[in-house]
Amino acid sequence: MPNSRPKISISQETRWQQYRLDLTRDELNFLCSALYRSVLLDGATIDQAQSTLIFTALPEFSVDIDKQPINVSQQAIPDNYSSIPFTCGILGFISYDFAESALSGRTSKRPKSNLPTSTAGYYAWSYTRSHNENFGRLTLSPLASEQTKQTLQNALNELSKVTKPPAKQGKVVSRHQWTHSSDRLSYEKAFYKIQDYIKAGDVYQVNLTQRYEASLRHPPSDLYFELMQSIDAPYSAYMAINEDQSVLSFSPEQFIEITERTIVTRPIKGTAQYLDDMSVQSLKNSQKDRAENLMIVDLMRNDLSKVCATGTVKTPKLFVVERHKDLLHLVSTITGKLRDDISEFDAFLSCFPGGSITGAPKIRAMQIIEELEAHRRSAYCGSIFYWNDNGHFDSNIMIRTIVADGNKLYCWGGGGIVADSKLESEYQESLIKVQHLTGPIMPASKQSKE
Repeated sequence: MPNSRPKISISQETRWQQYRLDLTRDELNFLCSALYRSVLLDGATIDQAQSTLIFTALPEFSVDIDKQPINVSQQAIPDNYSSIPFTCGILGFISYDFAESALSGRTSKRPKSNLPTSTAGYYAWSYTRSHNENFGRLTLSPLASEQTKQTLQNALNELSKVTKPPAKQGKVVSRHQWTHSSDRLSYEKAFYKIQDYIKAGDVYQVNLTQRYEASLRHPPSDLYFELMQSIDAPYSAYMAINEDQSVLSFSPEQFIEITERTIVTRPIKGTAQYLDDMSVQSLKNSQKDRAENLMIVDLMRNDLSKVCATGTVKTPKLFVVERHKDLLHLVSTITGKLRDDISEFDAFLSCFPGGSITGAPKIRAMQIIEELEAHRRSAYCGSIFYWNDNGHFDSNIMIRTIVADGNKLYCWGGGGIVADSKLESEYQESLIKVQHLTGPIMPASKQSKE
């Protein structure tokens, strides 16, 4: 049956506005498809009470993050809206490729990704819904243009036509047949070369990934919303880059969050399948995973020390096991207080990309990644971020991520290689991490192309 909710009439007056609005997942899917450059920040965080769904679209202007400095604080946010994590501000993504050439010091010979290395815009409105409330809020700032308001109004008027589709589990997902983008031999050669570099003392750890691909059979937003029915990922996001490209991220990993000048990062290093309580203890007590995690903690402590006041960088949590559906992750937490001369976005860029997806030392690990991985990472291992006008900043690391590019889908999986890593277990881990997104993955096709 069509919806029968009271209609919202958005005022064209230049003032703050807020409306009570309860959007279903099907309606959010419709809006993600209907509105230009839509963004949905989704998922449930560890603390459900602090978890908020954020949706927006129709940026007022684009932001070139290659040009520094970037300023937020386009307008002051009233106190009664201060609890909303994102009302208006800059929102975008930055790909792994953005940092690769700058930090590795090398120009990759691999074909470039079709996706832009970064994209961002200034969004003047948001729909938010806290997971502990049964309704949401549509908030518009005075900077929302008449055109934005009218386009949004038209889309909201169309919601009455949205009907719930028949429940057919796997209808969208099962139609996508995934294959390896390169053969296993390529992975094996890279694995052993990394171990040679480790034995030579070049590096302690390198995150090695492989890519998978499929032909796109349904609108990307349909795939995202179907997968979200069964995935519990706290930093999930859907971002429409343009009409032909989008990013579907089901990430369990937060990168950088900054609230009132306090910076927090929560690197994941150590992943296992959840079988029972014994598997939790096994991961928590794994010396290999703890050693890998500690390496990345040290790396991120070093990154934060470059942007934080002396003596403020702390590690309040070390080796905490978190469960997300059938996967377990070993997570540590590092905090610090930003220096007065460092903006939230400067701190983010200084620490980017996250150490958990490079290895250590970071720059040498990235040089080896560029040398050995068969395909560029594109958006994978990059970050979706927002910077609210009140200074609140948050971001994820885009692991467990699908890129939709034209009529193709791409997905990556990998893990940290250290001196005592075993080929077969690392290879299988790179599959386990993504199979809840892809299903079974077939061997590389001879016709597979970049």
